[in-house]
Amino acid sequence: MSDVDDVGLLERARRVERVRRELTDLLGGADARRCLFMPSCTHAMNLAFRGVLRPGDHAVATALDHNAALRPLAAMEAEGRIALTIVDASRDGFVSPDAIRAAMRPTTRLVVATHAGNAFGTIQDVAAFAEIAHAARARLLLDAAQSAGVLPIDARAMGADLVAVPSHKSLLGPAGAGALLVAPDVELAPDRFGGTGMDSGSLTPPVSWPMSFEPGTGNAAGVVAWGEGIRVATEDGLASVAAHERSLLARLEAGLAAIPRVTRYASLDVERRVGVLSCSVEGHDPAEVAAILDASFGIAVRAGVLCAPRAAAAVGAPASGFVRISVGRTTTPADVDAAIEALRAVAEA
Repeated sequence: MSDVDDVGLLERARRVERVRRELTDLLGGADARRCLFMPSCTHAMNLAFRGVLRPGDHAVATALDHNAALRPLAAMEAEGRIALTIVDASRDGFVSPDAIRAAMRPTTRLVVATHAGNAFGTIQDVAAFAEIAHAARARLLLDAAQSAGVLPIDARAMGADLVAVPSHKSLLGPAGAGALLVAPDVELAPDRFGGTGMDSGSLTPPVSWPMSFEPGTGNAAGVVAWGEGIRVATEDGLASVAAHERSLLARLEAGLAAIPRVTRYASLDVERRVGVLSCSVEGHDPAEVAAILDASFGIAVRAGVLCAPRAAAAVGAPASGFVRISVGRTTTPADVDAAIEALRAVAEA
């Protein structure tokens, strides 16, 4: 390896560590060494499950959780390693703290909660969930995939022991990176092994943060680019992003309410949601609606149950799913009006 290569490696390492510190501060973490970079948010949650749960443990999840949480937990249950309880949600898309409390057992070690669900965007009372978990000597894992970059997250204040985030959503990074923030008092076992650049003479080195959890060659380019996205995402303050999204949601809600054959799901209170609205058009399959919006109007939406089938059932959406319309920092009122008129045309066709 040349001297130039050595310099490049050192500079990449410095930039990655800078992003690690910035992300830790953004999420309210206490120790940047415990902000672990992963290939995705899904990988981060798998690490949390495999690293925290031990044979015989019980985990509590919710119907609003993404399959990135539910499938790894279900797999661990099928292996006979853990027991799993999935708490249902209300028709308006919220999980009651009382329901979490009722699900707790003496063996409960982990409570998993989505901060704001990807299907309906409803914001959950995760601080209450954390209080219940801690009273039972369990941990809380917060899935912040939909909320990071829109809602303020202070892991210590909220009581979140682990926080999983992706790079590519409201934190404006490229796809292919994620992170798991781990509180200082959480014991976590590595789930992957390989070269770490430390104690290379030993086949069983002691756990060291963050190196033991990031073996091999990491996605330095993705992490550094993510750092630039984080700075753009936060430069105007998260409060302004949330206010913008809620203003657009209110406009979208009012427009769709005037279309008789459009049904909206979950809570209609925009103050209790992030920037997604899910609906269906009577007489049309969701995939058909999405295809028409794309081909005829140039509007991109998502259709189906969006990796959250239990969430769809909880709010009364059909088995075929729904159409999810997303608004963000670059969405304009004119964009929202165009979506309303397009859905009106589909409903009246």
